Amino acid sequence: MAKSPQPDQALLSMPSFKAMRSFVAAAKYRNFTRAAEALCVTQAAISRRRQRIRRVGV
Repeated sequence: MAKSPQPDQALLSMPSFKAMRSFVAAAKYRNFTRAAEALCVTQAAISRRRQRIRRVGV
């Protein structure tokens, strides 16, 4: 039986699409509150997603 491949750690550590979309919106509007309104999420969600991106180092 074939051995299952190991997960690609580089891919697993990448930020989520939601996090990247939040980052782009925050940059576009230069304001977390406006970015949150544009994405129909809370300002806290934008902030958390930004923190995830910073942890990865993007």
